[in-house]
Amino acid sequence: MNDKFERSTTGYLPEAHIAFLDETFKGSSAILNTLLTLLNERIFYNGTEARKCPLLMVVGASNEFGDDDVEALYDRFLLRYELEYVQDQNAVLLFRFETPQVTAKFSLAQLQQARSLVQQTTVSDDVLKVLVSIRTQLRLRGVFPSDRRLRQCLDLLKAKSWLDGVPIGEHQPAHTGKRSLAQKSGSRKSKRNPGRQSFARPFEGAQNTGERAQGPSGTT
Repeated sequence: MNDKFERSTTGYLPEAHIAFLDETFKGSSAILNTLLTLLNERIFYNGTEARKCPLLMVVGASNEFGDDDVEALYDRFLLRYELEYVQDQNAVLLFRFETPQVTAKFSLAQLQQARSLVQQTTVSDDVLKVLVSIRTQLRLRGVFPSDRRLRQCLDLLKAKSWLDGVPIGEHQPAHTGKRSLAQKSGSRKSKRNPGRQSFARPFEGAQNTGERAQGPSGTT
């Protein structure tokens, strides 16, 4: 009889629908590669078995962006927010802050239904042209959003349109792109400032070009 090694996944990421990962980029190479496969394909390899994972969303937090060898994993996070320390003039508020009690506002079934409705949102060719124009301008400045990121940015626009209950407006691609298309430039000097200045101008200019969208239609 041959022994078989399997990990217990009950209550862990391979069986989660929504997950939070703290210090995302500090894992070992083996852990990060496993995480990349899970985020890419929603598959977890447990021993010799490939298991489909129900994962819908992952939120990560980190005090550093990691080295170049985690670029692929970094690219899987569609929205990036850099948070600074509380300014000295507001530091007294830290002593008065109380952690809010948060409860679920919708069920998993409702979330699945919302995802289905989001995909029914229509997008005009004008909006698609704006997204392509933004990526072109970013590339001229040494920032290279992946094809995956460009496609996911469209899904993000659809979701915002559905949540707001309005069609995708002419300024939304530029506004959404600041958080989704921008990424670290190849010549970054600081892990805490991923090419911020290198991608600011393309989004500002996109709101003033003749290529911007002209009131596309949408469904909710």
